[in-house]
Amino acid sequence: MSDITPEMLARHAQELVYVQVPPAKIDWLNKIIEGYDNLALVSTLDAQRALLCCWVTADMRPVLLKLLSKLKIEVVQAPI
Repeated sequence: MSDITPEMLARHAQELVYVQVPPAKIDWLNKIIEGYDNLALVSTLDAQRALLCCWVTADMRPVLLKLLSKLKIEVVQAPI
């Protein structure tokens, strides 16, 4: 896991969207989201499982969820 602590994730739960992609697509998804200015910040939580979290503001959350849906990216529950 990265340097992001469980406490940090818990404090910002409303700002996070968790996604899982094939490991080879981590960089691809990061670049797609970075291409949309101010959409979200992507952090890799577990590279082997390709578990990512997207830090997103409340007003951009619907845009992010729509983009992920169109890209057929799986949104998953927060890790325990």
